[in-house]
Amino acid sequence: ILNGDEVVFVAARMQNNVRVDHWTEQIKQQAEHFTQTYGGSVDVDLIFEQNSYTQERLTELTGNLIMGSAVVMLVVLFFMGIKSSWIVGLSLPMSAFFAVFSLSFFDEQIHQMSIFGIIIAIGLLIDNAIVMTDEIRQNLLKHNATRVGAFTKSIQHLFAPLFASTLTTILGFMPIFLLNGNIGDFIGSIAVSVVMALVGSFWLSITVIAALAARFLPKSHAVDAPWYAQGFQLPQVSSAFAELLRKALHKPLLVLPACIVICLLGFGLATTLANVFFPSADRDQFVVEAYLPSGSSINATYQLALSMDKVINEYEGIKQVTWLVGSSTPMVYYNQFMNKDNSPEYANGVITVDSMERAAKMIDRLQLDLQSEFPQAKVIVKPFGQGPPIPAPVEVDVYGPNLEILEQIGQDIRLVMANTPGLSQSIASITVSEPELIIDTTRDRASNSGLNLNELSGQLQLALNGQLGGSIVEQTEEIPIKVRIGNEQRSDLIGLAALPLAARGHNASNPWLPVAALGDFNLQPAISGITRKDGERVNRVQGYLMQGVPPVDASNQIRAALESYPLPDGYRIKMAGDANKQQEAIGQLATYAPVLVVMMITALILTFKSVRFAAVIGSVMILSVGLGMLSLWLSGHAIGFNPVLGCAGLIGVAINGSIVVIAAINANPKALAGDTEEIIAETMSCSRHILSTTFTTVGGLIPLLLFTSGSFWPPLAVVLAGGVGFSILLSLLYTPVIIATLCRIRARKNARIAAKYAARMAHVEQN
Repeated sequence: ILNGDEVVFVAARMQNNVRVDHWTEQIKQQAEHFTQTYGGSVDVDLIFEQNSYTQERLTELTGNLIMGSAVVMLVVLFFMGIKSSWIVGLSLPMSAFFAVFSLSFFDEQIHQMSIFGIIIAIGLLIDNAIVMTDEIRQNLLKHNATRVGAFTKSIQHLFAPLFASTLTTILGFMPIFLLNGNIGDFIGSIAVSVVMALVGSFWLSITVIAALAARFLPKSHAVDAPWYAQGFQLPQVSSAFAELLRKALHKPLLVLPACIVICLLGFGLATTLANVFFPSADRDQFVVEAYLPSGSSINATYQLALSMDKVINEYEGIKQVTWLVGSSTPMVYYNQFMNKDNSPEYANGVITVDSMERAAKMIDRLQLDLQSEFPQAKVIVKPFGQGPPIPAPVEVDVYGPNLEILEQIGQDIRLVMANTPGLSQSIASITVSEPELIIDTTRDRASNSGLNLNELSGQLQLALNGQLGGSIVEQTEEIPIKVRIGNEQRSDLIGLAALPLAARGHNASNPWLPVAALGDFNLQPAISGITRKDGERVNRVQGYLMQGVPPVDASNQIRAALESYPLPDGYRIKMAGDANKQQEAIGQLATYAPVLVVMMITALILTFKSVRFAAVIGSVMILSVGLGMLSLWLSGHAIGFNPVLGCAGLIGVAINGSIVVIAAINANPKALAGDTEEIIAETMSCSRHILSTTFTTVGGLIPLLLFTSGSFWPPLAVVLAGGVGFSILLSLLYTPVIIATLCRIRARKNARIAAKYAARMAHVEQN
């Protein structure tokens, strides 16, 4: 049904390696050719095309990509000047092209996930270039420095730290890369784009960017040089921060606990946020499902769909309403479930409105109106979801052998769902709702009429369901012919009772016997069907939610309510839906995370040749995640799988500044001995490129934070941008303070050892 008219739906799907815009144009040409071929006697209307949604989404993401690149370049210009900025800026398109080129090696295409990965990487992939360019600039300004010497010294000093920071960042995104199943297929492209962009960025930074910086950067700056030549210089801010750092280094017992408490506060506050797996899709379409009682005729369902269509079209902003009666509608969204086929009691509609905002507002109102208008049906109005396909946001699966007990448990669970705030409707896969008509007769009574029970059932089967009596051929298609009684004789109990049966032993002169002569009819409910999973009977009880109700929170409420439910022996309950999928996905991340963290720590130990320094970086990893959660809480977004992904990436990104600071301190023997002024000097020497890389990373994510419609990307961007932005606290304050504390402890320990050794040697000399 299309806007109240009967039509024939023809759905087409393309192969994964075909461009949707080119393919759509070919479909339109074929439709026009079909119309012309049949002389206009058939109208072909394109009621849905994915290309319009794809073009809109890719255009938005491409705009975000360009805007993010512009913000990043402005940040680099502000901090480093015009000559350094164009050198650093070269790594942006080169790394991005390398990432796009690499997609083909992983059988990935250019789509919204791969483009989003490049957007995330915008600020990251020039970090190495910024650090390398700034290091070469500082070395060129030294007395008697040569360009080749500055190039060589910078590469020798930064190769290990940059390799370690790049490797740890890549390892941070590897859990996303390694996810399998539907969730891995859905978001894996993000990690592929980020990882390959980072690989390209590292090699470009230590080769092309380093060579260009050594060749073109000036060896001296005039004192009154304009800001665009060397970047903004803020001596007052630098002096103020140096003084703050000096005070912090003298009060580590105050500074370190304060930093740790602020970071850990984020974990506590995040527990107060709503919990969703993936948010609903931001789309101008939504779904209506209608269930009549099992056994209802397809004509009754058709009339219900027509009635609902009239009610829906009375709403303002309706552009199109499509229905498919007896089956699921053709797929119009990537994770749409098409699990209904040959179901005469089922109707599935897709409603298109004039805006995403109107769709979001209309869903709850339409749910209440349709359910009250058509109480004979179960009505579900729901938005399209995002993420891997999930049949229902809330689901409880009951396993056991007996169908009646499974049905009863399912009814009890539906009652629990009805008492859960925010649930709009629930259905169960095993219900006692199938009408079963039973003839109350006996073997003796049938025998007295000249029939046995097998003959009785056989004649009823033949009369009601019919029997193939031949076929006809129309052109190249053979159409079977089935013979049975007419609808007017089987539409009610009176007609069924009058059905004639061939009973030759009853009366030789009149062998026809009405069914009513054998007994009365009884109408009884029966089990409508049996669902199984892995060979085990299961009753799937699915719940649907009002807009804005977090599925995971609703699932947790239902789980808590069912904890005291007395299950019979041999029966068990398993939570499914969003909560189960989230646990599975986070479980996969948790499986990979320990191994990858160990690899990170190992790489850092090998880089710095110090377990203590690696442990400091490990603490920064944990604290940065707390800062990401704090940012999420401040934004008010729900916690879900996207923020968790952001935390996984944040682990590798937020530690880069701390790695640079530790590398600088590690290269200065006086700073390693705990000298306060030397530690301040080394930290201040790193502050320029730490601030640059931090602001470029945050700047690259600003378009996703401010100019992206919908609720899918902002939570992830908030965690990354907030965690990296706040990580300045860890890079420029926490790290130097804790490193200074460790160095002083070690220096005092070495001094005591040296004193003991000197005393022992003096004692030996005296003897």
